[in-house]
Amino acid sequence: MTDSFIEVVAGGVDIEDGTYAVILSAIDGPKTIHPKSGPNAGEEVQIIDWIFNVDEPGEDSGTEVRATSSTASGPMSKMFDFLTALRDGKPPAIGARIEKSNLIGRRALAKVGHNANGWARVESLTALPASMRHEAF
Repeated sequence: MTDSFIEVVAGGVDIEDGTYAVILSAIDGPKTIHPKSGPNAGEEVQIIDWIFNVDEPGEDSGTEVRATSSTASGPMSKMFDFLTALRDGKPPAIGARIEKSNLIGRRALAKVGHNANGWARVESLTALPASMRHEAF
């Protein structure tokens, strides 16, 4: 027996870079952060956390992957891209109000990569092809 206090393990989930069918399982936020670097360093910024699970057969099925976006929702924003992808490629109308409950459970294709620290993240989201929209895994 050893006197080990803790074992240090690799952070994040073990998933390869690639494109995966995902299902949106939760949306957290908005919440306020204060970045220490980057273009908004020192400012108060509102963000949203998007939580997805891989929704296809195989060893990665159910694996959680996340993305973060600002609360900006205009046509050039990441949030607008996510909303469009989760609505089968149909962009929301300007002025539309969308409830979280209308997005949870929707599927899309996520390009998953890893940041400089090795954490898996959703880099982009696109609508599922029509042939995959009604398949459930």
